Amino acid sequence: MTKILSFNVKEKIKNFYLDLLIESIEQRPRLELQDGNNYLFVSKYTNELYDIFISLCKKHLNSFTIKSLNFKTYCCLSDKNFQFNINQWHNHKKTGTIIGVLYLKIPDKKENSIDFKLNNKIVKYEPEPFDLIIFPNYLDHRPHSSKTGKKRISINIELQCKESSEHIFHEL
Repeated sequence: MTKILSFNVKEKIKNFYLDLLIESIEQRPRLELQDGNNYLFVSKYTNELYDIFISLCKKHLNSFTIKSLNFKTYCCLSDKNFQFNINQWHNHKKTGTIIGVLYLKIPDKKENSIDFKLNNKIVKYEPEPFDLIIFPNYLDHRPHSSKTGKKRISINIELQCKESSEHIFHEL
């Protein structure tokens, strides 16, 4: 069975958390220019985020070799002005092998959860601020939007590896 790993990284990002929030809000495209749920997020803390992510992956997953050091992050920001399509299930098979989502701001963990399809069942994960979840690229999922004026902000982090995600997540 595929496992979704979750870690609270508050202590690891506390020194630059507010900067991440400011950067994510400042970089959000104007609504009429936004295409899809995510936008490229260029942070001065990208390397720090990847250091945290890679360290956790190496500690808790099977061995892997990073194929690409072209590290990019994407931000997913929703509020009453921008809603996700709740029927839009997706995965990351085309973009990465190991997927991470860092939750910066969650107005309501029940309302702003994320659904995963695990063994033909829908499993709801209710993130807390500072949670970093790690899962394989093939896992279908869908985030739930913030429907209020309060922002839901998460950052997507991915690793491209030489090994398959099935190997990396095997027997976890």
